Amino acid sequence: MESPTEFTVDAKSVPPVGAGKVRAILTDPTGQKFESPVTNNNDGTYKVAYTAFAQGPHTMDVTYNDAPIPQSPFKVTAVPGCDPSRVKAYGPGLRGGFTNQNAEFTVDMKGAGKGGLGLAIEGPVEAQMNCKDNRDGTCHVEYKPVKAGDYSINVKYADQDIPGSPFLVRIQNPVDANKVKCYGPGLNPQGVIAGEPASFVVDASESGPAPLDVTTTDAKGIKRPADVMPIGDNKYQATYMPVEEGPCKVDVKYANQAVPQR
Repeated sequence: MESPTEFTVDAKSVPPVGAGKVRAILTDPTGQKFESPVTNNNDGTYKVAYTAFAQGPHTMDVTYNDAPIPQSPFKVTAVPGCDPSRVKAYGPGLRGGFTNQNAEFTVDMKGAGKGGLGLAIEGPVEAQMNCKDNRDGTCHVEYKPVKAGDYSINVKYADQDIPGSPFLVRIQNPVDANKVKCYGPGLNPQGVIAGEPASFVVDASESGPAPLDVTTTDAKGIKRPADVMPIGDNKYQATYMPVEEGPCKVDVKYANQAVPQR
């Protein structure tokens, strides 16, 4: 009762596809009739939406081009209460996202009964959620995380967790080579000692994960790869061996883009 629900009429086998007219009439226990809105999906299927406001047995008469379809009229019973297990949440915002970008998902409450929707998000920092009622038993939810990390999104209906809640979501920084920083003795402009290992840190903590490539080119033009070791939080230690005395060029590329010199 008092909860939008829907069903599909499949007329793909009736040519010409999508050209027929579907009507659906809901009759409540008092005999009152209601015309249900029908949406032509233009693929041979039709979506019928309705809401039952009275408790008890209803009938749904469905016709295609004014002829009853098989098994019509259908019998449907409307009961009070709600069933949070029927609520579904889906969308990219429940799978992951990026900092400073809107993440979104949909909550579908069709057929779940009358109840209140509760939304909450927990993570490294507070991220406010905005919910828009689509007036069809669904709502559109947006949030904008400003810090990378793991977030927990809680979706409750009638104070109960819906299936899958809480949803665990990993938020990452978008890949941006301009936010990568390099520092350490291995980049000392005063020079390093030939024949001794030189190291420096590549800090990509403000950028999303991406391939890192570090190479050196000595005075003879010989190019060599550096050893790169992760040290946590999207930071790396790069170590190279300056073989020849003289100028040594160190190239650092992140996501195949040169990082800025600072």
